Amino acid sequence: MRVVNFNLILPNNKVLDLNNSGLIQARFNKYKSSEMITNTNVLTDLEMSLFDKTGTDLLLKLQQETGSSKLRFNYGFDIELSDVYEMTITNIGTEYSQGSAIVTISGIGSQYGIRFPAEYYKEGTSIKSIIKKLADRNGWLLTDEPDNPNLKTKFIDDIYDTIKLPEPLIKLNTQTDIQFITEKLKPILDATAVELYSQDRNLDFFIVSLQNIPTKSNTRQLALKVEKNDKRATTKRIWHFTYGFSPDSNIIRINQQINQSFLVDGLNLVIPAAEGEALISQLKDKYGNLYQSKYKERVDSIIYSKKDIISKWLKELNLPVLDIEQFQINYQFVDVDSLGNKTLEQIVLDQLQNALSIVNTLQITIIGNNKIEGGDLIDLQVATRIKSTQGNRNTYIFKKNPYLSKRWRIIGITEDISVSGGYTTTLNLVSDVSSKDLMVRVP
Repeated sequence: MRVVNFNLILPNNKVLDLNNSGLIQARFNKYKSSEMITNTNVLTDLEMSLFDKTGTDLLLKLQQETGSSKLRFNYGFDIELSDVYEMTITNIGTEYSQGSAIVTISGIGSQYGIRFPAEYYKEGTSIKSIIKKLADRNGWLLTDEPDNPNLKTKFIDDIYDTIKLPEPLIKLNTQTDIQFITEKLKPILDATAVELYSQDRNLDFFIVSLQNIPTKSNTRQLALKVEKNDKRATTKRIWHFTYGFSPDSNIIRINQQINQSFLVDGLNLVIPAAEGEALISQLKDKYGNLYQSKYKERVDSIIYSKKDIISKWLKELNLPVLDIEQFQINYQFVDVDSLGNKTLEQIVLDQLQNALSIVNTLQITIIGNNKIEGGDLIDLQVATRIKSTQGNRNTYIFKKNPYLSKRWRIIGITEDISVSGGYTTTLNLVSDVSSKDLMVRVP
């Protein structure tokens, strides 16, 4: 039987084994700071509860030996421990009762998961200016020396001011700012560089990373780095998990979330509209009714002409409806100067596919694994038990679940360590659409 370990590492390198010092529970989210570099994770929303039977001993060690703002620790099973992590302590709370105490520690929380309203960026907008804006509103540093005015943009020096948006770009309200930078802005930056020898543009030339770094004031803060990638290529790891085929699966539970609220409220689409069509679509008559918009009619026509394709999307998402006429589609039109290089049909279908993709997500909880990182891939095979009649006997056969048995991509990790529950890792997954076969198999 493997034993869960959770250790605090003090500045004098003494190890405080929290299993023997009153660990009740530790929980935090783990994000990959850079898809290009392994073992570079950012931990957020750290919450740790400890029981101190003396009422003072553990608290004194945390405040005097560990320091008032730093916390280093590792965790895992037996000798299979994780790398050492360091977090900034933002709060220590103590509840006293009958001579003992429960100490609650909260660590630095990033704004990684904050989502802002949908935004529109015009063609010709400087990408560097967009990144500066997003970093500023999230409180991300762009340099590790914020007191030096000459280094305010040190981490985005590799981006030239002359790199502009080649076409209008919409940031969805379902995207975090870091996702928008990685998924939308990074490909544009990559297209501005070429490999010196092969002149190949189909490579990853830029690294986008969010890192917890020390500053001059001896505190830590999240910093956004966008820099050139010297390695010119990347690999992804694939972890293989099965569930239902045998009793020795590493998977504890699977939770599929299908958000079907759009069946009641409608599906919301943000559609760019040129030549004042967005304003016209919002005009009302004297009775308060919207005028019939020709632009809305064009968008409706595009969607309903692609009913067969959309029905396939709905089927792949395992939704209870396969006909778009069974739910409402709400449009938010945004004024633009032009639609760029894309046709209105391409834009509408892209927006519709993006909106539908977020309704089906998967969460699996596995026996603790501190080696898995965000961006890794999960090759999941799930069996479903089905009743079968053979002759006069009822038997059960195991059949692969086609909706779950496929490749998924990790977008979030939660580590949970407790005395009562042991050590588990929860993975938040979305379907993987990667076409590159640059993978490293992991058993």
